[in-house]
Amino acid sequence: MPATITLAQARDSVLALVRAAWLTVAPAAPLVYDNVDSSAPAVPTTFGRATVRWVGSSRAALGPNGLWRREGLVFVQIFVPHGSTTVTVDSIAEALVRALENPGATGNIWFRDAGPSDIGSDGVYHQCNVVASFIFDTI
Repeated sequence: MPATITLAQARDSVLALVRAAWLTVAPAAPLVYDNVDSSAPAVPTTFGRATVRWVGSSRAALGPNGLWRREGLVFVQIFVPHGSTTVTVDSIAEALVRALENPGATGNIWFRDAGPSDIGSDGVYHQCNVVASFIFDTI
């Protein structure tokens, strides 16, 4: 793997990739993050919520500094109002999955197992989640 990065750099890179993909298909729809208010809009409208979670690490190389392989998950929840077409949720999910499947899209972060998971009804919304695991190295 290329040069190492920090947790903050990895989070920023993952969320920047998600945001870029989101903006290609839903530029007017808000995308919120887990460190800001993520309440649903007062009036039902398409929106998303992106979250990064660290899930572990392992020693990738021996030596005085050591090389650690960090693992994380990115979750993007996609919400569209009931009664709107599922084409919207499917096109957003497709764009996100394609972006996360792009090898080396973020340089030092490698994604695996990207895919959509249709949740269905969630109050006044239809929900679909896109989830991917990722790894990167740090010293």
